[in-house]
Amino acid sequence: MIQRIQSVFLGLAAISMGVFMFLPLWEVQGANGELLRLTAFQLSEISESTQNQTPTFYLAILGACSIGLSLFSMFSFNDRIKQIKLNAFNSIIVSATAAVIVYWVIKTEDVIANAIAREPGIGFFMLILVILFNRLATTFIRKDEKLVKDSNRLR
Repeated sequence: MIQRIQSVFLGLAAISMGVFMFLPLWEVQGANGELLRLTAFQLSEISESTQNQTPTFYLAILGACSIGLSLFSMFSFNDRIKQIKLNAFNSIIVSATAAVIVYWVIKTEDVIANAIAREPGIGFFMLILVILFNRLATTFIRKDEKLVKDSNRLR
């Protein structure tokens, strides 16, 4: 049923992933005023004289897939085993998204050689929340499954 706690956690996972898509994921500040900003849609390299943008739309596609899986899992409350499998697949997608972000951070490490600040953005931490909410939902789905099996055993 929709009003169960796992539905709340799946909804929070979808919301967190939506927030992920619109906040900066990683920023590098150079000593000469250069700025490198990674978002789910583009990698922007901003300096005093130039501004380069590289599309990273596949991060947004992975985020949209994660949102879709969370919502689909939330509305698949009749089949708890299917929900568990969907949540596991969602965790794999979120982990792949984090791996792609780390890849871009490593790849662009030498673009600004004299960086004074390299820090993850708020969007990067949203991935951690998505994984946490996904795990909590899976835990409560398993509890429900165990409760149903125990009640069937008593009949």
